[in-house]
Formats: sequence, structure tokens, C-alpha cells
Amino acid sequence: CNLAEAEATTGMKGVERCIRNLTGNGTTGAVVTLGKEGLVAEVNGTKFSIPAPKVKVKDPTGSGDVVTASLIYGEMLNFPMEQTFKQAVEDGTLHVKATT
Repeated sequence: CNLAEAEATTGMKGVERCIRNLTGNGTTGAVVTLGKEGLVAEVNGTKFSIPAPKVKVKDPTGSGDVVTASLIYGEMLNFPMEQTFKQAVEDGTLHVKATT
């Protein structure tokens, strides 16, 4: 989810507090997207922070969906988590640059 959704879901403010609240109780991981800042995730106790490259944004519409699709794809193919997260951020970045 994105940070606004994570904060609304958990009632917490800030990505680190949200991640801590979203994991546990049978949930082994959580991903919070941060738009132009990239994403933060925690999976099985391992934390990831993947920055997004700086680009000129044409239109961010649908970029969250692209990131989600990329995360699912990486999971389905059993890619390493860090590789999946980096690819998802790259795909989302390419989308915002390509959208007109």
C-alpha cells in the first residue's frame, strides 16, 4: 500500500511505525510505497529501503498498480526480495516517465 493507506489502516504516522504495525500476527511482510521516494518494506524481519531515481514525472497515474504488478511477478517467479523491490521501483519509475 502507499503511505497514506498505511497510515489510515494502522492509525500510525510515519512509514517505520506503519511497517512495524503491519507485520506480525501471521503477516510475514509489508511493503509501503513512497511515490518519488521509492519504497520501504520488511519481510521475515529483514528491512529494505529502495530509493527511486530522480526523474521528470509526466503523469503518476497508475504507477502504484505497476509497482504492485511487479511485486507480484517477482514473488511468483521466486526472485530474491531485494531484486523484486528494486525492479518494482524501476518499473514504477519507467511508467511515470512514459505516461503522457
